[in-house]
Amino acid sequence: LDVIDTMTSQFGSHEAVWGIELVNEPWLSIDMDTLRQFYLDGYDVVRSHTDDVTVVLHDSFRPTEWAGFMNDTEKYPRTAMDTHRYQAFDDFASDDDHISQACAMKQDLINMEETGLLTFVGEWSLGTTDCAHWLKGLNQEPHAQSTPGYHCKNVACPAPMNECTDDPDASSPDFVRNFANAYLDAAETGSHGWIFWTFKTELPAQRWDFFELNARGEWPAPDEYL
Repeated sequence: LDVIDTMTSQFGSHEAVWGIELVNEPWLSIDMDTLRQFYLDGYDVVRSHTDDVTVVLHDSFRPTEWAGFMNDTEKYPRTAMDTHRYQAFDDFASDDDHISQACAMKQDLINMEETGLLTFVGEWSLGTTDCAHWLKGLNQEPHAQSTPGYHCKNVACPAPMNECTDDPDASSPDFVRNFANAYLDAAETGSHGWIFWTFKTELPAQRWDFFELNARGEWPAPDEYL
């Protein structure tokens, strides 16, 4: 709470700041009552400095646990819920399963908005494995590297690493584009918007780099999903 107080006092009135997220990705093991109280207290800290920014909560990867929480817009104006939707950390049987999961996300987002707060997808990518270098943390081995029948590929990258892991190009450009379309349609129509992770990566990470996806023609044109 002290960090939120300091951050809001310094930046809460800056014209470039739309919102302040109280904590990023609180993990599943955190007690829900403790997390809810932290959000209530954090909201009060932000509002002690400004009424002009949106106070953003994270769903703690438990999107169904927030029905009715802080959704009184008169008591808690300008409050939103951030949800992160990745498919890189679980095993899927096929490309079609990835697309089906992305399509199903639309109803999940609609339910979150109908029962809770204004919702947006604050992080998502087109990664289907965790092969992107250091995605799981510094010097952490990708899960996919040890998955039967699946191995990351090694690619050249800047010093001092020199060699990094990346996806093995197993899926076609058509799949990647369709996968993106499914995600974009769900986020555009089911919620208040999205933020792709990320705009550009320093190391090779083909499914996480917007510049690369767009350059390869795998990012859909806006009229395909709007």
